[in-house]
Amino acid sequence: MKKLLVGLVLSLATTLASAQSTSPEVLRIHGSNTLGAHLAPSLLKNWLRARGWSEITETTPAAEQSRITARLGRQTLEIEVIATGTGKGIVDFINGECDIAMASRTVSPQERTLNAQRNGFDMLGTEHVVAMDGVAVVVHPRNPLASLDLPAIEQIFSGKTTNWRALNGQAGEIRVLARNDESGTFDAFKAMVLNQSSLSTRAERFTSNHEIAEAVAKDPLAIGFLSYSEIGASKALSINGGGVGAVAPMLASIATEDYPLARRLIFYSRPKRSQLGEDFIQYSLSQAAHRTIDDTGFVSLMVRPVAATALAQAPKVYQEFVRGAKRLSVNFRFNQSVALLDTRAQADIVRLSHFLREPKNAGVLKLVGFTDDSLKKVYLADSMSETWAELVANGLGSSGVRVESLLGLGTRLPVAQNTTERGRALNRRVEVWWLPAPNSVGAGTSSAAY
Repeated sequence: MKKLLVGLVLSLATTLASAQSTSPEVLRIHGSNTLGAHLAPSLLKNWLRARGWSEITETTPAAEQSRITARLGRQTLEIEVIATGTGKGIVDFINGECDIAMASRTVSPQERTLNAQRNGFDMLGTEHVVAMDGVAVVVHPRNPLASLDLPAIEQIFSGKTTNWRALNGQAGEIRVLARNDESGTFDAFKAMVLNQSSLSTRAERFTSNHEIAEAVAKDPLAIGFLSYSEIGASKALSINGGGVGAVAPMLASIATEDYPLARRLIFYSRPKRSQLGEDFIQYSLSQAAHRTIDDTGFVSLMVRPVAATALAQAPKVYQEFVRGAKRLSVNFRFNQSVALLDTRAQADIVRLSHFLREPKNAGVLKLVGFTDDSLKKVYLADSMSETWAELVANGLGSSGVRVESLLGLGTRLPVAQNTTERGRALNRRVEVWWLPAPNSVGAGTSSAAY
């Protein structure tokens, strides 16, 4: 009997130890539907495959939710992805209900303050820009309209303009479609377009970009806004932000943030992350993730040549400065009063370093700085824009990247109006141009890589 009891105890201990060793680790990721619908699950599954996990399965227990499970030896991982909107994801993050928040906009000052009070750290310090997207304004494919300026879009979506006749010459009541209040896409649109106006009370609200794309593609009188990745069969309009002209939502204009409605897609994490959470964040920022990002319709942060825009309208000194060089898919932007590189800029310096280390990309960089119109004297604006360029050059130099020359052009060649804070922020920028070495492979490639 004694031997039997000992055997039972040992068996129970073994069973408990085995159960403990296979207890699944849980990773909870909440927030943006733009990220959570396709991109985040695709990144997660490719990350798991790259790290040797097997038996990877994905289920959808409810709308806007997915659950991914995987095994590595005796280790089990369960990943919860809940895509109910950026605002809800950030609330869950602050309340400790998720490990990573997905956001299609930057965290607001109020959210930063609340998180600092609750959790003792600044969310901007754990911000990771993983991809770029554009908020596209879409119409039916047969709508003859090709472009709109920002004031006209504001008039439509606030309900001040209600008939198509004034816009495309064809009579008909405009049907306005918009994302729901929890959506980061709506938050971004509200900040970039509506400003102080309210969305029309006649607007129809949708929980996903895909629903808007489908509705617009079926109705010649409809107009909506959605993620660039979800345009589908609808037609995206070029947008005039008050700079050099209307800009279409294309990979090149979104990557450089020259498209007036470009936005960053972000993961927010905690300073002390689990080992798996940390590894997933790092994978999402790596070159290995770039193909996944591009394949899902977004714009990766991979450094590559892009088609230069507005060269014909550019000052002669600018045209001469960049002659023979190729525009790269990197723009550095600055806060008006703080000469600091943000989280994307810091990562872009590393990416540029890796780009130039590849033998096919041998060469040097040229930097062109611009600023907004806050400095009224031309020489002061030129000096400030040159200071931005010098700051970037110093950061690149510390990473071993050679900047051959730089130029400050002040307020010349704006990409947006200087009448709003966002427009001024877009104009405070440093463009990166690549001058390939004569014998490099890249020297013979087209600049229109996108």
